[in-house]
Amino acid sequence: MTQQMSRAAIGGVELEYQQLGSGEPVVLVHAGIFSDFFAPLIEQPALAERYRVVNYHRVGCAGSSRVPGPTSLAQDALHCRSLMRYLGIEKAHIVGHSNSGNLVLQLALDAPETVHSLVVAEPALMTVPSAQAARAFVGAAIQEYRAGGAAGA
Repeated sequence: MTQQMSRAAIGGVELEYQQLGSGEPVVLVHAGIFSDFFAPLIEQPALAERYRVVNYHRVGCAGSSRVPGPTSLAQDALHCRSLMRYLGIEKAHIVGHSNSGNLVLQLALDAPETVHSLVVAEPALMTVPSAQAARAFVGAAIQEYRAGGAAGA
């Protein structure tokens, strides 16, 4: 059931995405660098039988645009919102996990009119002491990957 990814040019970046099914839109926002995080979910026929499922790769992941430096939650939320607009989706059920849980919360704050419902699974804790260490670790891994060291990352 895996479908080819399409590309959307929006706001100076390109996002890879795929759509499956029809019905109420559900937008899946993957966690961090795990661009295929929702692959097992979108392989389930029951989901596409009832919903229009949009799965996309965030900036810096898989075949979506690379940008210099990190993006903010607000920028990532704007990319999601812009992709929805591009696809003609006014309002959707939005699903985010880990740091994308924070991203979808930001989307709900910035554009509540676009959110029918939210699924926020295990949002990343950004203020506990371990969050600082995690950000440093993930940042170093991303730099290593961008420098061509995928195995080291």
